[in-house]
Amino acid sequence: MSYDMHPLTRAIRFREGRDTDDLAAACRAARRGLALVPSGHVTRPAYHTQCGEALLGWSVHGNQPEAAAEAYHHLRQGLEKAEDSPGWVKRALFLADALISGASDSSRKARRARKAMRAEALDLYRRAATHRFGSPAERWAASFAWAHLMAEERDVDGAREGLSAAIEVLPQLAWPGLSREDQLRPLGGKSEAVCDTAALAILLGKPQRAVELLEQGRAQLLSHALDMNADLEDIRVLDPALAEGLEGVRRQLTDNGPSISDRHLAVGDAFAHAGRRRELHLRWTDLVEQARRLPGMAGFLRPPPFDELVHAGDHGPVVLFNISGVRCDALILTQGTVVVVPLPAFDREKAEARAEALAGLLEAMDSPTDGVEELREYLVDLLGWLWQSLIRPVLDRIESSGSRDGRSRRPMRLWLCPTDVLNRLPLHAAGLLSRDPYDGESVPPDLLVDRAICSYVPTLRSLLSARKGGPDRPARAPRMLAIGVGGVETGTAGRTPLTHVSGEIDAVVARFPNATPLREQEATREAVLAALPAHDWLHFAGHGSQDASTPDGTLYTWDPIGGDYLKVTNIAALRLRTAELAYLSACQTQRATIDHPDEPVTLAGALRLAGFRHVIATYWNLRSRPARQAAVSFYDHLLAGRSSDDLALSSDDAAAALRAAVRQLVRDRPEAPEIWAALVHVGP
Repeated sequence: MSYDMHPLTRAIRFREGRDTDDLAAACRAARRGLALVPSGHVTRPAYHTQCGEALLGWSVHGNQPEAAAEAYHHLRQGLEKAEDSPGWVKRALFLADALISGASDSSRKARRARKAMRAEALDLYRRAATHRFGSPAERWAASFAWAHLMAEERDVDGAREGLSAAIEVLPQLAWPGLSREDQLRPLGGKSEAVCDTAALAILLGKPQRAVELLEQGRAQLLSHALDMNADLEDIRVLDPALAEGLEGVRRQLTDNGPSISDRHLAVGDAFAHAGRRRELHLRWTDLVEQARRLPGMAGFLRPPPFDELVHAGDHGPVVLFNISGVRCDALILTQGTVVVVPLPAFDREKAEARAEALAGLLEAMDSPTDGVEELREYLVDLLGWLWQSLIRPVLDRIESSGSRDGRSRRPMRLWLCPTDVLNRLPLHAAGLLSRDPYDGESVPPDLLVDRAICSYVPTLRSLLSARKGGPDRPARAPRMLAIGVGGVETGTAGRTPLTHVSGEIDAVVARFPNATPLREQEATREAVLAALPAHDWLHFAGHGSQDASTPDGTLYTWDPIGGDYLKVTNIAALRLRTAELAYLSACQTQRATIDHPDEPVTLAGALRLAGFRHVIATYWNLRSRPARQAAVSFYDHLLAGRSSDDLALSSDDAAAALRAAVRQLVRDRPEAPEIWAALVHVGP
């Protein structure tokens, strides 16, 4: 576990750099201030803490070790009879950190004393981790310090308890009353910790708990969105007024307004908006608690238990990949149970290095043709490594378990749920490409796309939610919105013109005569946002981009250079109740970011948040001609066997249609994974 265990700790470095006289003067001033405060006064604990901080600084930086005992005495006094005060957690963390620092000091030879100090610190961390007045950030810090101490003691169960307490805090770090930007900020870098927690649960023989922890700790923004879309029918039957109140509050909460840090908004207005959202969410919380008191509604909007999550595997295996420095495993949900497949050949640090190398090669490509040879060579090696160390062990276990006949000619239906760094690697394209063995004969490729119909799913809950009513929905002619912005005339946004976009939109419209096309100048940001609610299928052909360090990708609409264009934030704020399928024939629309790999911050993720059940997207840049070829092939497979008068389609055939289109690209150019490995399906 390599993350920062004490993000809030001021520690004793606050006096560093001052000379001994300054430190001694600070101690005398702190003692005098404490003496002036009456015994039992409400501020006395804070003065004790200040005195202890000054003495602790003197003991370390003033080379006065005898002052440490007095410092600890005052720091403890600062906690006595004050546990119900809001400042208790901060003071407890300071004392606990000081005790740990003192207990590890090489000058302290008394083993019993060191053990007692660590035990006292552990007790403080545990109490702070669950303190009702602790801020989410303070409780997160306390939980990780607790887990860290347990790990040092080789107490795996204790470490898991500490990390589990941290995961309990995660939804509060991303409090839904905040704007999207302000929710994301504290979530950065948390994925590794969630994976470590699940790994410890697996190590303790609790795979079902590992599944629950992964579900609870990842994709907080998606969980909030699912809460906002929760079905209120059962509550409406029991208490119509309560259901109406919930509906009204969430309607206001889904208006994702500006953040506190929005530079384009007056500070007073931003804080006023934040205050309003806080009031709304407090009201939402109160109403949810009322709903949970209704008969049979105790589990309303609570994290789903394993007994519910396991049904994600009812229609085919769902593979949760948990990658950790503790251990790496695949958790296969199938046939009403979870199967653990250890992945000893997979290494998290190597995965990080490979993800960085892939990102570097993609960034170095000035165009879809520059740097292709180097990228191609690297992808062949990367896809082979993913196959051997990650995917093949899973397929072997599925086939050996009896849930899949290895001799069947029909491809299995498979859902991949990657965690942390795996979101930045093309798992769906894993396989061994054609190579020459020792006898000089060519070996045919062995690819996942030939063995399975693969889809990505961000969480199990989102998969279950997307399936609700899916197979039962009557097939009908889609209301298609076809957007094409190739910028052929002017080079929209100063980007390279895409010569095949016009032909791609022509092909889509030819296959869906009732489609609404928005071409070039017609396809402004405002026009697209206005048209989306009236359509349930979307096809976008044009430029897209996603910076791996910034959770706000862009679809380039026809707007002035430097304009707003269509951003992740614009799309994620939509609530499209009838949306079915979105095809993004644009670059980097499923490129995960480094700090938030498990959050739906990609363009594909934003469309899922907006309500689209199925999304076709790309991991990296794709040349215009194969992009058009793939799109046309995709729709032809969806429409196979239908006349122009029979366009009753189901979006649930999207994954199979994309697989067919990708396999055609593989047959045409098996040596070019940079083309066919870019396309992915996200959804049920």
